[in-house]
Formats: sequence, structure tokens, C-alpha cells
Amino acid sequence: KVSAGADGLIFLPYLLGERAPIWNANARGCFFGINIKHEQKHFVRAAIEGILYEIYSIGKTIEEYRTIKSLSVNGSFATIPFCSQLIADIFNKPVGVSKNINSVSLGAFLLSATEMGIYKDLDTAAKSVALEETFTPNKGNHTLYKKYFEIFERLSSKFTEEFEAIANLQQENR
Repeated sequence: KVSAGADGLIFLPYLLGERAPIWNANARGCFFGINIKHEQKHFVRAAIEGILYEIYSIGKTIEEYRTIKSLSVNGSFATIPFCSQLIADIFNKPVGVSKNINSVSLGAFLLSATEMGIYKDLDTAAKSVALEETFTPNKGNHTLYKKYFEIFERLSSKFTEEFEAIANLQQENR
């Protein structure tokens, strides 16, 4: 077991460049904060946390336009309780795991149905999603994740020139 924050190891998950929210096709992934005590399990946890920090970054942008009271997740990632709890802790929001594991089509339907007036709004539409389990955020973990997330954001913006330089070298050496 590795504690929240992967004992100070941060992963920038830009393995294919990055779209939202940094919009940089040349962004590259890296681990930051590596020290002698980090083992494979730290890198695994840091990788998962880094991916979720990026999703959290998008969530923060959405919250500039509308309040997010809770999250619903689905798919194979959501079937792992550890991962659903991480989402709750990082977002500091309750996370409901959908009974329908592959509910992409349900989400598309609910968006369309709301636009067609079948549902008054997205909040009403979301109430029709059946949840299997709900995870409550751990406030202590969220406080810690906020500190690591701030570093994550600074790294993402400070590395812009380095992303370009390494992408150019990688392109030259193909």
C-alpha cells in the first residue's frame, strides 16, 4: 500500500501529447520527485493519480460554468473501488458507480433527451442513472491532493519549452 500522493511522486500523463486543458500536442509524460525510497508501487499509484489530476483539471474548468455536486463513473476503471475512491478524494465530491458499467450510450441518450425537452435539465436526467455504490471523499486526502495538484499544474505550464525541445529531438531521431 502506498499513501495518498504516492509519497511525493507526481506523474505528468502526457504520453500522446495533451488536449484539454493544456492543448499541447508536444507535451510529454514524466515522473517528478523521484527519490531512492520510491518503488514500482509508487510509480503505479503516481500514474493513476496523474491521470486523475488531468481529469480534475478539466473538472475545474467545467465548474467555472456550472456547479458539480457529485460525479457518476462507469467503465472498467470504475469497477475498482480503489480508483473510485481516488476520484472522490481528488475531486472532493461523492462518486457514484453506475450499475451499467458501459453506459456511454446512456450518457449520450440523456444529453440528447435533455436537449429535446424530455428532461428539464441535466440534473434531472442524471437522477435516472442507477448507481451501484457511492464513494464519499476523504477530506484529509483531498487536502493533500490539492497540494500535489498545485505542483502538477505548475509543472505542466513550466515545462512548455522543454516539451517542445524533447518533442523536436524525438522527431529528429526517428
